[in-house]
Amino acid sequence: MSSEKYVSMKKSVNGFSFANLGFFYGFGNAIINAVYSLVLFDIFQNSSIVGVYTSLSYGLVTLLALSTGEFFRRFTKTRIFYVSILTAGIFAFMMAFSIKPVTFIVLDQLSRLPWLLIGYSIPLFLADFSKDVGMNRLSGRYYTWLNIGAALAPIIAMFFAENFGNRSAYFVTSAVMFIGFLYYGSYHLVSQEKPVKKLIPKRTVRSILNNVRLFFKNSNLRKAYLINCGYFASTIISSIYIPIIIVGENGFSKEVLGYLLAACTLPYIFMATIMPIITKKIDKKICIAAGFLISAVLAVFASFVKGYALLGIFVAWDFARAMIEPLRDLLFFESVNKFNTSRLIGVYKTGNNVPRFIFPMVCAGVIAITGVTSLVWIVSAIVAVISAIVAMSYSSKK
Repeated sequence: MSSEKYVSMKKSVNGFSFANLGFFYGFGNAIINAVYSLVLFDIFQNSSIVGVYTSLSYGLVTLLALSTGEFFRRFTKTRIFYVSILTAGIFAFMMAFSIKPVTFIVLDQLSRLPWLLIGYSIPLFLADFSKDVGMNRLSGRYYTWLNIGAALAPIIAMFFAENFGNRSAYFVTSAVMFIGFLYYGSYHLVSQEKPVKKLIPKRTVRSILNNVRLFFKNSNLRKAYLINCGYFASTIISSIYIPIIIVGENGFSKEVLGYLLAACTLPYIFMATIMPIITKKIDKKICIAAGFLISAVLAVFASFVKGYALLGIFVAWDFARAMIEPLRDLLFFESVNKFNTSRLIGVYKTGNNVPRFIFPMVCAGVIAITGVTSLVWIVSAIVAVISAIVAMSYSSKK
């Protein structure tokens, strides 16, 4: 158990209760992801510029991620989650009704921190309550609910986008987050407050740098970080370029895109349940490496296939990625001292965002030079092969 002390909670609350929060996080986040590139394309009218904007945005997110360790040091996870899920809902509501593009962009940047803190808090809650159940089972349940939410989101998002405009989907995200806030409140979770500490900028910067240094001294943590980077590099394909490739280059409707994105989440729901069972007999690093290699092969095919066959490849590609998703965070938790999880999770989670900063820039360059958006799949395949090699070098704990 972490150093945070829980003073009181509803009697029925356990690790699975926090895993269930994955539904609200996955649902709300996936609605935004489904329309995000379309909203940006409405603003910039150029897929290359969309990539550059996204890249710069995730550069900011990377810096914010490093600061999250200070949030967890100064405030309880209970308070952080309450404030973050409520703030995310408020920002989403405002973004749904933003009229000017510049207003949307400002709100987009301001909303990054609460979404980060929500995503980081849930795994920390799972770690706190994993003693009797184990992180494998809790992680599997968390990703199951997260992906059930993500499966429903694209259909709903595209319905709103088709009928009321792309930004209207943010209203749904707002409603989901407010409901999640009420659901979390039903736990009646109260933590012992941490003493108020004066904010000293130099000391804060020094603490962040010490966290980074401590993290990267550990060989296994370095490899877990690179594996995480490899996984999230490929999410750029699904979050930015799949909508553009499907609607813009292959001429499918937004309705078809919605059903495709929903279908692509089904492998994650299935694998979130199956992979923790498989890893009882097969080493996690072998499963992760296999997922990367299969995704690399499928990415090569996706670079030149068109029409309905391409839709099938998208779904198969997500099966390969789904082999990795419920396992990658486990590498972090088994490699870090339990008393340092809150301190170092922010450093680890920058691996979610560093590739989102670099990869769109690389993809934007490829598109600008060749004029062919689908070539981003080749870049994805190269990254996947490198990630598989790193995974096989990870030293698994017996």
